[in-house]
Amino acid sequence: MMTKSKSALFWGTVLFLSILSVLPAAPALAQKDGGMLRYPISAEPRSTDPHNWYNDKNSNTVSQHIYQTLIGADKDLKFFPELATSWKMAPDFKSCTFTLRKGVKFHDGTPFDARAVEANFNRIATDKPSCWQNVEKWYKSTEVLDDYTIKINLERVYTPFLTEMCYAYTRIISPAALKKYGDKVGQNPSGTGPWKFSEWIPGDRIILTRNPDYWGGAPRLDGITFKITPEATARLMGFESNTFDIIDEPSLVDIGRLVDSKKYVFQTADSGELFALMFNCVASPLDQKMVRQAIAYAINRPAIMKSLLSDRVLPADAFGPAYLSDTLIKKGAYDYNPARAKEILKTQGWTPGADGILSKDGKRLEFKIMTPSGRYPMDRQIAEAVQANLKAVGIDAKVDVVEAAAFLKWLRASKEELAKSGIGMALRRRPSGVSLDSAFTQHFHSQYGPPAGNNSGFYSNKQLDEYLMKAPSIANDAERKEMYRRAQEILFDELPLVPFYYYLAAMFNWPYVKEIGIFKTVMGPTPYVSNRTWMAK
Repeated sequence: MMTKSKSALFWGTVLFLSILSVLPAAPALAQKDGGMLRYPISAEPRSTDPHNWYNDKNSNTVSQHIYQTLIGADKDLKFFPELATSWKMAPDFKSCTFTLRKGVKFHDGTPFDARAVEANFNRIATDKPSCWQNVEKWYKSTEVLDDYTIKINLERVYTPFLTEMCYAYTRIISPAALKKYGDKVGQNPSGTGPWKFSEWIPGDRIILTRNPDYWGGAPRLDGITFKITPEATARLMGFESNTFDIIDEPSLVDIGRLVDSKKYVFQTADSGELFALMFNCVASPLDQKMVRQAIAYAINRPAIMKSLLSDRVLPADAFGPAYLSDTLIKKGAYDYNPARAKEILKTQGWTPGADGILSKDGKRLEFKIMTPSGRYPMDRQIAEAVQANLKAVGIDAKVDVVEAAAFLKWLRASKEELAKSGIGMALRRRPSGVSLDSAFTQHFHSQYGPPAGNNSGFYSNKQLDEYLMKAPSIANDAERKEMYRRAQEILFDELPLVPFYYYLAAMFNWPYVKEIGIFKTVMGPTPYVSNRTWMAK
């Protein structure tokens, strides 16, 4: 039987991708088999290899249709069996035994069994692909107990373990494909999901076809065509002209019009993805928390959101996902207060020059705000609004609009490169993760600056590091919650970034597309085409 202790249920409160329900649908006379669902995506996926986790939604969008995890979490954030039918944590919380589903095959015909799971974890631990930065915190070894039973041993008590087993980077790849293709497996994927890889034409499309041997029941559709369509306008025009069957994340300005047309099915979901203004914490004067606090007070976040984003976002007053009970929410912590911003800067020795720009020791308070254009909703416009807010308190911030490739390169820059860049802040959307450990550690722990993690501003605080290392190993719920509360108090005081909003995902589909849903994933809510999806045309 599946263990459902109080602690396990706590660990299961996650926001994650997982393939939703996979049981065969009841037959219906009106349903039709066949057809290729046309699904536009905004950029070329970097890879479909789930172990080489690129923090890239398009890679995840394709990958989630091919691969599966041992356990999943449904849209109500509850665990359900996937490739494992049951699991049991050891009394000391340092191992977990999984009973695996029988009769499952990978797309290349390789049987799914305990040796396949072992091969995947051996690959992660030996080759150390990018997901190792997350797995090494808890993984020790695997033990194959029999063909369909495997034990995963933990290096330490790690309370979010079961949520990690729902995470994208624990998707199981065919061991035969790993052996044959090595680090090129991302271009030659083989999983256990309802859709098989068929074709990838760079810059054009990726085609997946139905897996007739899918253990959850053969898909009704013939397949999915992911059409690479970088321009938002082209995606929208393609959808409205019926070139595409669905559209994910249309422009905010178009959502209301599409809803009002009443021509399409509209679905939305909240997200743990935090849109924030990230500080460069290694360059003066933004390496000083008082300057960062002054900037936070100077930004009129409510007015910016209302004018540019309407009601399509949720204001963020926290550093973690609002849906997790241990996230500390402080409404009004840095409400718009330009007078307070000016006072803080004055106490720090900044004085206005003839042009109104502050200076100290002969250096002007100036820096660049880096932003892409069109990567995030109204990103450039938000940067320009922030620029105007900062100028009003004497800060000369210049908006630096960069192409997507340059933006991603900067997010992976070294500490030395960052210090000399002249960039003070960057707009970015940050996946919050499936637990407070994944939400905080990879983004704020000093050891997780690039390339090890996503602490792109190289923020550092020894006390926070200590809390983040200790908290996941505390089995007592109340003690662990208190440790995370202390960590979050440091974040509110030190302010390595300014939380802006949690985005609300939006998906539209033509009414003839049936049984398709928008589901919460670690990369944000995304449409999922299941084996049940069909088209009435």
